[in-house]
Amino acid sequence: MNKFNKYTVIGVMSGTSLDGLDIVKCHFSKKKSWSYEIEKGITIKYSKSWKENLKKTHLKDKKEINQISIDYGRFIGLEINKFIKNDKSKIDFISSHGHTIFHNPDKKFTLQIGDGQSISNTTKLKSLITDFDLVIGAVPGFMGYKMMRDVIESKKNIVDISFYPEDPFGLDELAKKNKVVAVMDCGVAPGMGNIIF
Repeated sequence: MNKFNKYTVIGVMSGTSLDGLDIVKCHFSKKKSWSYEIEKGITIKYSKSWKENLKKTHLKDKKEINQISIDYGRFIGLEINKFIKNDKSKIDFISSHGHTIFHNPDKKFTLQIGDGQSISNTTKLKSLITDFDLVIGAVPGFMGYKMMRDVIESKKNIVDISFYPEDPFGLDELAKKNKVVAVMDCGVAPGMGNIIF
C-alpha cells in the first residue's frame, strides 16, 4: 500500500452540549474504497472556566472572539499533546471541527472557534506536505500569505494562485534561507493553464 492510500489522523470536536472535548486517533486506508478504524479516543471534560467561557463566547465582540479562538486552539493543542504522549506512530494530520458558537442554517452562517494555526503551533506535528516536493497553493486570499509562509518554513517549493493584500516579497528572504522556490500570485489563467497543460 503506498503512502497516499494510508493515513493516521487525530480528529477533534466539541459540541454545544459542552460535555467536553472529544479526541480520537483513526487510521484510514484505501484498497478499492476507503475504510477506517478508530484506535483510541477520549473525552476531556471542560474546566468550570472553559465551560463558562464557551457558553458566553457568542456574546463577545469580534476581537474577543478571535482571542478566545486562539486560546481555545492552544488548549486543543495541549490536550492533543497529552493524548499522543509516548505514541511512536507518525500522525499525518489533525482534523478539528472546533467548537460551534454561531449556527443558523436558515441565514446560511456558522462559526466554529479553535484557531488551526494555534493548534499547529502547539502540537508541532508535520503536515501532509512532508511527503511532497511541490505544493500548489489555492486557498482563499485571507489565508494565502500565512499558508505560503508555513510552506516555505517547511522547506517546500510552492506555486500559489492566491491573491492576498500582504506583500509576498516579505517572504523572499525566508525562501532564500530555506533554499526553496516560491512562485506567488501565479493566477488562474494563464498561470494554472501552464501548470495543467
